[in-house]
Amino acid sequence: MASTALPRALALLAGACCTSASIAFAQPRPVDDGAWTEARVVARAAQRSPEVARSRTALYEAHALSMFSRLPRVGNPTVGVRAMVGVPDVPAATYALLLGMPIDLSGARAQWSDEARWAVREAEYRVDVALNDACAQAREAFSDAAIAQATIALFEQRRQTAEALVRAARARLDAQSATALDVALAEQELTASELSLLDARREREAALGRLRELLALTVEERIAVSPIDEPTMPVGLSRERAASMAIARRREGASLRAAAQRLRASSTRLHHEATAPLFVAAEVEWQGYSVASLGVSAQWSLPVSLTNQGERATAQAQARAADEQRSIAEITVANQAASAWTELELRLSELALLRTRSIPAAQRALELTEALFRAGTIDSYRLLRARDELYAQQQRRLDAMRSAWRARVQLDRAIGNANTP
Repeated sequence: MASTALPRALALLAGACCTSASIAFAQPRPVDDGAWTEARVVARAAQRSPEVARSRTALYEAHALSMFSRLPRVGNPTVGVRAMVGVPDVPAATYALLLGMPIDLSGARAQWSDEARWAVREAEYRVDVALNDACAQAREAFSDAAIAQATIALFEQRRQTAEALVRAARARLDAQSATALDVALAEQELTASELSLLDARREREAALGRLRELLALTVEERIAVSPIDEPTMPVGLSRERAASMAIARRREGASLRAAAQRLRASSTRLHHEATAPLFVAAEVEWQGYSVASLGVSAQWSLPVSLTNQGERATAQAQARAADEQRSIAEITVANQAASAWTELELRLSELALLRTRSIPAAQRALELTEALFRAGTIDSYRLLRARDELYAQQQRRLDAMRSAWRARVQLDRAIGNANTP
């Protein structure tokens, strides 16, 4: 019985190892029609991302500011009544009636229009910033989930191979061509592969959870991601061009520039608002039963000492701060783009080396080790080490793919292009 089980176990082990050796090169993969693709993720994030939704609420508020520029120049009418008791006799009592209206002469309404225009422009730029960031975050979560799914496939294959190795080790032990140590090592490898599989599943669920949150999906909505390949460098993009594109296309600087203009318009508006409205009134006053006087009055508070100095100084200081922040932001986004370009270039070089040299070398080493193992000239420990090395290189390739995708997403975000995968 043991003699017949041994060849079958060895054949099964060889087939499993060969399958695992070629898993990294199996490019054609089935795609679920209902799975989320990168383009679909970007489209959903642009429309439903919580970050984008919050930025649009600020845009609604900015549009509402224009209502201040359409307020009427004439304010609410004022009615005043005065009754003075007659002393020492009742006929000496005096009564008065006033009907007046404030008229705005400050010119603040026109300044409100200018301030609202800059506020709307600032809010629009911030929506663009939120859109770029939200799409970048969603794409990163999508790539993490897709690579975690590929990692699960790799570790599932590793587990199956480990199971075959356990069966082969036990068959050789029954045939007295292996020791209990060989079986223990094989069982240890099986446990390690199962633990790695659990870790990969946990990472996939964590990535899918982030993606669900970023896309504002409900708990009931199904979520699965389609497979992805290695990222590429954008065509014609150099490190210097990436830096210049970041300054030209990112909207952080533009939003700060609009904020500075809005604050300066606010300072001017506050200066105009220090001019009190002109109060014009018609008055009538009488004493006893005879009319004493009838006429018109006007009063105006001169803007001499109080002209909103504190509020205007605060607005001007905030405008200067926005200008300085804009200069810092332009330098920052340029450096981010240059760093992301360099990171992506290095990651792509690492992927190319793993794909063309490291993994094929580990695969050849495993094939030679398998042949020696089937011939009985080496023990299972050597086979485990060769097999672990191949899996380590395949796992490193997936890790490098994850890092490369993150670098590509960050590069697209840095140049303001995260919403166009």
